[in-house]
Amino acid sequence: MNRIPRRLFGALTGMLAIIGLAAGAVGLLLLALDLSPAAIVRALAGGTLTSFTQFTRILSIWTPLVLCASGLLFTFRAGLWNIGVEGQVIM
Repeated sequence: MNRIPRRLFGALTGMLAIIGLAAGAVGLLLLALDLSPAAIVRALAGGTLTSFTQFTRILSIWTPLVLCASGLLFTFRAGLWNIGVEGQVIM
C-alpha cells in the first residue's frame, strides 16, 4: 500500500487550511454585509454551470490568468521578480 509522503501531506493540509480560512473570511464578510453566502454560491454556480456557453466564456477568461499566475509563481520560487505580468496577459 502506498502512503502519502509526509511532506506532501503537510503541503496539502496547509493548502486546504488556507482555502478554508479564505472561504471563512469571505463568508464572514458577506454575513457582515447582510448577504447570504449560500445564495451567492448558488448564483455563481447557476450562472456558470447551467450553460455550456457561459462555462466556455469563463474558461476563456480564466485560462490566461492561470497561465500568467503560474509563470509568476515559477519566477518567484526561483527568487526572481517578474513585473511584466500585465504584458503577458495582453499577449
